[in-house]
Amino acid sequence: LGLSHIPSLISESYNEVKPGLKRFEKISKEYPSATKYYIGDNLEKDFLAPNQLEWVTIGITPDKDNIHKSELTNLHEKYFPDYWIDSFSQLKDFL
Repeated sequence: LGLSHIPSLISESYNEVKPGLKRFEKISKEYPSATKYYIGDNLEKDFLAPNQLEWVTIGITPDKDNIHKSELTNLHEKYFPDYWIDSFSQLKDFL
């Protein structure tokens, strides 16, 4: 994806489970004036923490092959990303 120059913290490697805030708060404190992005695919827990901290959240559009299946009609808006993309190639539109 060409994003290796951008700091990132993966929940599993940070010893935290989703929707924990620690790794998001760490990045927010280290880069207070930067726009922060989160990309995910699990509506039940991926977007809660970054939405709470007002990050730009981007969801990978679900399809029949997704690992995470969510019942969209039962979820509050705080669970949804700000934007949806169909492929990782669309990330360049945000950076």
